[in-house]
Amino acid sequence: MIDIHLHPLFINELDKTIDEWRRIKTVFLTESQILSPPMQPIRAVLSKLDAANIQKAVLLPIDCRRSRGVSILGNQDIQKICLLSNRFVGFASIDPLDSHGLDYLEDAHAIGLRGLKLDPGLQLFAVKDIIQHPMWKFIEKWRWPVMLHVGYSFVPHVSMYSCTVKDVEMLVDTNPKINFIAAHWGYPNSLELCLTAIKYPNLFIDTSAFYFDSPTKFHRDLFEKIIPLSVVEKSLRHQICFGSNAPKVYIQDMKLAIEELPLSDKTKLAIFQSNTEKLLNQR
Repeated sequence: MIDIHLHPLFINELDKTIDEWRRIKTVFLTESQILSPPMQPIRAVLSKLDAANIQKAVLLPIDCRRSRGVSILGNQDIQKICLLSNRFVGFASIDPLDSHGLDYLEDAHAIGLRGLKLDPGLQLFAVKDIIQHPMWKFIEKWRWPVMLHVGYSFVPHVSMYSCTVKDVEMLVDTNPKINFIAAHWGYPNSLELCLTAIKYPNLFIDTSAFYFDSPTKFHRDLFEKIIPLSVVEKSLRHQICFGSNAPKVYIQDMKLAIEELPLSDKTKLAIFQSNTEKLLNQR
């Protein structure tokens, strides 16, 4: 099993100061989510993966230095953690509006990172303004998947309209040879996102959303009220990937939420493993 959406925050081995972690927390987390986030060694993260029977996890940074004055980890941080265990796969993040962005992208590729994470709302750019960005040629050449934050965000001062299904459709249509992963079911426009994915085989969706109650209750409501389960079972089984969004969500809780859905074992295997393997191994 693979978790395609994990942010490795508050890790001792990264050797950041308390002030650095405090700034990251202020940007990325609300007080109600984590009041006093405890520091932990990387073995604690591995233990959480073990408890959920997750063999690998994709680690995600966010370069929001221009917009927020701090990165939610940098590419070198992700590389450092990946060197501690072969169970981690690192994605990179660059700011598309940074004049040195392409240099940072090539550096990330050189140190072994294997995908790109973009969060238009947190990074403060409009998707329409990066459609012709030269980075897409590199990403297509390297066969990197691209993770996009889509829809609602808990992050303070970030609009849910910063990256919409319309923006996602523009990207996947313009870059048919690049695989995109729309995070968080694109909630609240989840049905529209699923319909877009049916049309575009290079669009994947991850499960890393719970915006009320619990992951289990959220997903039960999602499939009772918004997305017919038959759409996933019959049309999207090869385009959904398991993502927890840890540490905002406990990995075990998100895993249980997906396991309890009345989907076939074949579809669950695709969601938990084979779809993400496909994305990561196209090199």
